[in-house]
Amino acid sequence: MTKYLRPVKTVLISEFKAKCIQMLKDVQKNGKPLVVTRRGQPIARVEPVAKQGKAPRLGQLKGWIKIKGDIVISELEIARLAQRKQIELDRGVEEWIDKSIAVLGAHEIELSRVIAVEAYRLPGEFHRDPADRVLVATARLFGMTLVSADRQLLRYRHVNSMSAKR
Repeated sequence: MTKYLRPVKTVLISEFKAKCIQMLKDVQKNGKPLVVTRRGQPIARVEPVAKQGKAPRLGQLKGWIKIKGDIVISELEIARLAQRKQIELDRGVEEWIDKSIAVLGAHEIELSRVIAVEAYRLPGEFHRDPADRVLVATARLFGMTLVSADRQLLRYRHVNSMSAKR
């Protein structure tokens, strides 16, 4: 079963069928996903489509975060580092994450069983850090380029990557 990091509104399939158009409008308006369930099990996730605009580019979030040490890799790490005062955000953690995703035109990929299994099937030599394994597995499975400042990740030849440092 999929578990979400932040509360996600769920709705029974029968209710979704009856109120589909209004629910789709609500998702687009408030920017928050909706999970449709059948007998308590998620069967579909409805997410807003990113607004068309300028192509996202690195550096758009400059000034929004002050990093004290290593670069941030995920929402979980952002929350952890903010709590430990290792980064300073210009707003609350959840608001910062939501705004960053919107500005970059990005979307979230939920941690799935497929990603978790792939994280420990990576070809070649790879270090033990589970977060790095999840990032690499996700990039490989979705055909994405991993952007990182971590030299170990950038040297791993089994994933497309690029340096986050300019």
